[in-house]
Amino acid sequence: MRITKRQLKKIIRETMLAETSPTFNLRSGDLVHHKDEPERGTGRVVAKGSSRDRMILVLWDNGTQQRHDPSSLVKVQK
Repeated sequence: MRITKRQLKKIIRETMLAETSPTFNLRSGDLVHHKDEPERGTGRVVAKGSSRDRMILVLWDNGTQQRHDPSSLVKVQK
């Protein structure tokens, strides 16, 4: 079976979206934890980038702001 370039691009796009889609429900003001760096503590989502940018600005407990890929963040359940 052969796969065209268009089909391959579609498969890759769907796979990437499936991996990151659970974190796209983040909104400004939501509390988050970083998956890979739990020592950061809790942060608050300050702003979301455009859909092309796919970056989220987070204000951490220590006062620093940093941009993150949404797939690296986990929403804190209240």
